[in-house]
Amino acid sequence: MGADEETYKAQQVERGTVKNCELYVENVPVYNLFQEVETQFRYVSGNIVAPTGLDYTGVMTHLNCFYEKDQIKDLMADLQIIERAFLRAKHG
Repeated sequence: MGADEETYKAQQVERGTVKNCELYVENVPVYNLFQEVETQFRYVSGNIVAPTGLDYTGVMTHLNCFYEKDQIKDLMADLQIIERAFLRAKHG
């Protein structure tokens, strides 16, 4: 979906200095979806407050309201890839 592992690791080291990044055209729809449903993360609290994953009830409601039915399966699969990467980045 994006950069190779070496590029990704280099970007993480320089995370604070990255000003621009590339997004493949085919990933724009799922990137937009992720931005739209980012508020649907569930969190666990305790010593720290951390995201545990997306609330799929809210995500599916959003998809059904704003996307064509034939797009949902592919968007959901791609969204889960972004979700896992997001959680790995958050939890180290």
